[in-house]
Amino acid sequence: MSHLLTERRRRERITLHCPVVVFVSAEARACHAVTRDISSTGVYCVSPSAFTPGERLLCDIEITPRSCSLGTEAVYLDCVLQVVRVERTDDAYGLGCRILRYYLRRRAAGPEFALAERVAGTPV
Repeated sequence: MSHLLTERRRRERITLHCPVVVFVSAEARACHAVTRDISSTGVYCVSPSAFTPGERLLCDIEITPRSCSLGTEAVYLDCVLQVVRVERTDDAYGLGCRILRYYLRRRAAGPEFALAERVAGTPV
């Protein structure tokens, strides 16, 4: 179950460890990451790849039934993110990102899901 963190920001964050697939807009590659916490306006995740503050990313966050009480099936949060900060750790990068747009879906997408079509109008 998720726990509330002591919060200095305007929005409370909850601890939530979920798999994330990050799609780099300028390249045809995907990066796998894991969320550490999430709020209504942002997400912090740990990634093996570095990104640049200001960079916009497409991501697919899988919120599993184990990570919070959602019933028996996962839900997916497709997001357009803007990287706000990058923190280097020993073997990964911490990414603080602002959620610019999101779309909630109940079914898994195919391997080449078209997030950009679902959030049409958002240049990435």
